[in-house]
Amino acid sequence: MGRITKIEFALLMALPAFASDTSVPVPRLQHAPVLLAIPDANILMHGQYRLNGRFQYFTSSEPGAADTAFGDTANPSASTKAQNLNYTSEILFGIENRAEVGIQYGRAVSFSIKALVWREDLFWPDVVFGARNLFGSQEGGLYGVTDSKTLKNLQSESYMTLAKTFAGRARLHAGFSVLSHATKGYASINGGLEQDLGAGAFLGYEVFERFSDFHQVLSLQWRYRNMVGLSVAMTEFQSWIRQDGQWGFFLTPSKNNPNGYNSPGISISLQVLGWVPHRDKRTLPERVSILEVKNAELEKQVEELEQVKQRLADLEARGFAPAQEQSDSNAAPGDSTAPAASAQPQGPAQQAVAWLKAINEKSNSDLGDPREIREMMGKLLALGPEAAEAVKLSAADTTAGPARVTAVLVMAYSKDAGYETSLRALCNDTDPRIRREALTALVKLGSHAALEDAKRLLSDPDETVALAAGEAYRQLKAAPKAAPVRKSRR
Repeated sequence: MGRITKIEFALLMALPAFASDTSVPVPRLQHAPVLLAIPDANILMHGQYRLNGRFQYFTSSEPGAADTAFGDTANPSASTKAQNLNYTSEILFGIENRAEVGIQYGRAVSFSIKALVWREDLFWPDVVFGARNLFGSQEGGLYGVTDSKTLKNLQSESYMTLAKTFAGRARLHAGFSVLSHATKGYASINGGLEQDLGAGAFLGYEVFERFSDFHQVLSLQWRYRNMVGLSVAMTEFQSWIRQDGQWGFFLTPSKNNPNGYNSPGISISLQVLGWVPHRDKRTLPERVSILEVKNAELEKQVEELEQVKQRLADLEARGFAPAQEQSDSNAAPGDSTAPAASAQPQGPAQQAVAWLKAINEKSNSDLGDPREIREMMGKLLALGPEAAEAVKLSAADTTAGPARVTAVLVMAYSKDAGYETSLRALCNDTDPRIRREALTALVKLGSHAALEDAKRLLSDPDETVALAAGEAYRQLKAAPKAAPVRKSRR
């Protein structure tokens, strides 16, 4: 009853074949899972946890049960209907973005563990190995299995699952599992599809083989941000729509069936995701000392500003103007954002270096104003081609320290195609922050040539760079080919 052939299973798994292009790979932020029955290939991020509670209701058909409300009193051996409501809960933790461990509780306590062996990239899928139902069978308790031999067979399930994300916001899972204690039908296959419907709604469809029979689950999930997921599913979907070779809509099994396998059922699952709180291990005296140091640094900066202001006032009283103010027409007299004055006249390249230093100091200051920093970048860019070359040299100078990042941010702010070659070269830098900021800058420049760099950095060993590469690939792939970029004056 309710079985599907292997050919039908293959056709169901071919549903996402309409996808014309692959999407950007993980690492991705984990969401509440849409698939409820089969093992998926999603891994919680490091320090992330998931709480899950699931109710499953179904009506079974049992022969000779003493239930006069449903049974036939004139025929004691006739089948009677028995309503079943089962509950399971679990908590899972992510470790190093590569592994996930969990504890499940229902009619019995069980454990699960899985590890990400291969992370999805542009061509290859996620590959996950794991084991679940260790020391107890949550699946048997959920489907109302009471036979001790069957419950024993369902324990200690090892599996391998592959998952790939396709265009159209679809993610396909497929794999196989082995029941270590089973003597018959110990190996089985499974597959599932997650489809983002938009507006926080997701559709899930999964098929799994158990004891040479296929079972289906159709689910709909509503997700609030990335914290709560509520799923409603029709378990044993094949029995809802077809029984004994007849199509229709069935609420109960037509034949004797003491458990939830092949009995139409409803499953409601509530999932909550969060992060393990990070406890600050510093003592109160240590935190007070850190605040005192920061306060002393701020007082020193204020004193330096007062000294500069006093020197400017003395020069104005004598009828002189600072050399920097005379040489830079973009900085008004008394402009607090201008670099410190120099006794010797400076060219555009030297002025650019001074501006980079000033922008870096302002960015690292607790009193830094983002609008003021943008104005300083604009004044630097107005110095012309020589200043632009100085910015490129500062970004490439491995001894320049934090000023390198500032130079890359200036390139991004300029949206000038003349910096494209330098930024692509910086995508190979040894500093992961430089690689990340350079790739982000190329996105702001609308550089379609940077797609190659984004693809290469998808497998970067630094997680933040890989995430930036994924986002860069998405934006550049979706952007028009002739993205408007400010013409370079270089």
